[in-house]
Amino acid sequence: MARMAGHSGHYFTQCHVLFVSVICLARGPHGATSQPSLNTTLTENSISLKRSKRGVSCSGAGAGDYIAHENDCRKYYVCDDSLEPGEAQRCFLGKHFQSSSGSCVPSGEAGCSLPGPATCDYHVVIEAATSSSVFSNDLANHAPKFAVDGLLSNTQYGFFMTDRFKYSWLDLHLATPKRLIGIKLTSRSDMYIDGIEKIEIRAGMDPASGTLALLTHNEKVGYYEGPAAQGETFTIMFDKTVMAKYVSIQLTYKLVGLTYGWLWVNEAVLVKEKVLICPLKESKFEQLVDPETINSINTWQDCAAKCQAKTTCEYWNWEDADGGNPNTCTLMADYLEDLSHPNFVGGNSKCNEKTVDAWLTCSDTDPTEGITGNANVRQMQLLPTHLAHRVQCIELCRPHGLMYAIFNSEEKKCSCLKKLTFPNGCLYPQECADKKYKVYSVSDVEESPSCSHLYYQKQVLFWDFYQVAGLKLDCKFSLPKFKNQDDIWIQDGEKIAKSSIMFADQLSRDNPDQGIYLTDKALNEEKLWESTTHPIQFPWTESSGFIHGNHLVPIIFHFGRPERSVIVWGLRFLKSQLIKNEPVTINMWYTYYKDVERETYPDDGGHPLRHPNKAKDDEPLTLTISGSDLDEHGIFYLKDVEDPNKPLMFVASSIRFNADYGDEPLNFDFVGSFFDFEVAATGKHGDGGADEWNTRDINNFY
Repeated sequence: MARMAGHSGHYFTQCHVLFVSVICLARGPHGATSQPSLNTTLTENSISLKRSKRGVSCSGAGAGDYIAHENDCRKYYVCDDSLEPGEAQRCFLGKHFQSSSGSCVPSGEAGCSLPGPATCDYHVVIEAATSSSVFSNDLANHAPKFAVDGLLSNTQYGFFMTDRFKYSWLDLHLATPKRLIGIKLTSRSDMYIDGIEKIEIRAGMDPASGTLALLTHNEKVGYYEGPAAQGETFTIMFDKTVMAKYVSIQLTYKLVGLTYGWLWVNEAVLVKEKVLICPLKESKFEQLVDPETINSINTWQDCAAKCQAKTTCEYWNWEDADGGNPNTCTLMADYLEDLSHPNFVGGNSKCNEKTVDAWLTCSDTDPTEGITGNANVRQMQLLPTHLAHRVQCIELCRPHGLMYAIFNSEEKKCSCLKKLTFPNGCLYPQECADKKYKVYSVSDVEESPSCSHLYYQKQVLFWDFYQVAGLKLDCKFSLPKFKNQDDIWIQDGEKIAKSSIMFADQLSRDNPDQGIYLTDKALNEEKLWESTTHPIQFPWTESSGFIHGNHLVPIIFHFGRPERSVIVWGLRFLKSQLIKNEPVTINMWYTYYKDVERETYPDDGGHPLRHPNKAKDDEPLTLTISGSDLDEHGIFYLKDVEDPNKPLMFVASSIRFNADYGDEPLNFDFVGSFFDFEVAATGKHGDGGADEWNTRDINNFY
């Protein structure tokens, strides 16, 4: 047992924590821009997909071999020399990684059914339509234009229909070529009759022509066996992504006893993949439509602005200063392929913000509506609500294998989805600011290597079950003590003593009158979460925190009433914020009400202040802190004044604090644990239950 410096009659047991196995987190280089070749013969059965840092392993494979991504059909890993998966690589548009061949093949041939990246049905404007014939030459009721007018008919009129000839076809015309991934069709709904069936889809640069024969003018990209139900809307995904100006739909079958048939289409919609990520990093666009190159563009934001200013520009691609054509901006109407390349950044015409949030898309209506089953959707609990934020929601979804997180910031609600679908299409991220439901891709947020990284760097303070370093673990630094079903007090969070004391305190939010409050030198009082003097918020930003001024404007933090006390061993900062005004000089004094009661030092008007390292010294503990003094998580470890090789820990019920940080706010918190003297002294909680503080086993944590 280590006696607390300057305190009489009570002790703090230093727990020796048994950590779970540490997994190496060294990251490899980005990798080559080429695609996997067909020469790699690696079968799924030969690879043991056990958990590792990325959820997959190179066990059974060799250095340089390719293995499948854990949740995205378009991605794959290259095993490095240490047989760890390197950075994820991406197949070209329209292709998926196939484990059996170790190569990128057309998506329809890969046999991959992983959730994949977020893509949305983005409907392309169809300029015109032609056909092999029109039923009874009735252009007023069944002309090709009715298949592309955006209206669904539930009568005998107002939809497209051919005469009864074999191999009837409908040809859709675009104003300019587009990168297409599918077609959505709706069958006629006015009567019980056979729906659309046995149709072939061709797409390319040539219009359809001729009658009574199968078309051969463009590449075949899809087939639908059918038949579709009455009024059914269905989507035919193309075998590959194709650049096309014309798309034909043709009957390929012969009716029993007849050699010809009708083709009818209530509505036809062409679908392209909508690029949602902004910006799309390390992506070089190829096979461009109407490209324009502009030199001497120094940032991707400037390139994006050029695209926005040009009415015919839908996409842009910027090559950085280290590329073969440095600081080059290319504007385009479309592109067919995107290659993985470290020197390129791309985006759509709406992607032009200098800072962009991480959401993929959004909706005014709940995307989880009508979806059932824990394998497909989960509603996650976010308590206490003041700790709820988008990254918290994303991390709650990760261990369940549900790849899309839906966060409702207004109601502090989180849902997780296996596969993302929006029946009415979806919006670009830049259009989402005012929408109720924000949609995030879990795989786009890098998995944390430890609970400490998750807790301090991502600010995920809620105690729950998470996935870190490929392991599913309880991260419970802030877990309050509680009684389990066996009527035993569980105090793991207290004993780990790594809590962000003020910001993770549930009592301060649920019952502010008993929680943490602040006073200034004149003893003006503010509750922590009701402060008007300090721009407090969570999660922290570089514009939030406490306003310190200088040593003439101190803050006294009181940890509750009736008196609550804490063990403190460190200070936590937002590292990037502190560095802006480093070094920061901090003065701290403490009061511990039990020391006052036992007359360890006198009560100076009810607010005695003492040096944390020397209880009878009323001078402050003065610290000068720079960014280099913080660990990777932004934590400053207190050191014993007389022996810096020893840690400093102290117990306090209030702390006076000021920082020489000018008029700018500074985010910080005390790191440690709440400490109850009466329980520690008697070994009993208020209900008579045994104190579990001194048990040897505090469970594993990471």
